[in-house]
Amino acid sequence: MENNTKAQTQTFERFADAAFAEAQATYKQRGQEYADSWDLSNLQTPFLDLAHGLVADRPGSTAVTAKDKRLIAVAALCDVKLSRVGGGYKKDTLIDFINYLAFMVTAIDDLSA
Repeated sequence: MENNTKAQTQTFERFADAAFAEAQATYKQRGQEYADSWDLSNLQTPFLDLAHGLVADRPGSTAVTAKDKRLIAVAALCDVKLSRVGGGYKKDTLIDFINYLAFMVTAIDDLSA
């Protein structure tokens, strides 16, 4: 059993901090490698637009804003990452999942901003 004194960082905090540090390094690296694909002016949604167009003619449908599309896109990526966990452990999948979930929290908050 691990020794937990007040001066020692708790195990949960140490483990979580290590994952958060790697998650942050990953999104910073990807930010250097890719365009700012999450900026509304760069958001490419042709497949989302197609899918929405197929259902938009239904009674009661409403227009989808760029912020809505961004939230839907990140939600889909969270679902994809969660689905990939079932295929076996890959560290990158879980690190990306942390980042997409963190982004989604702020994207939800941004809907009302």
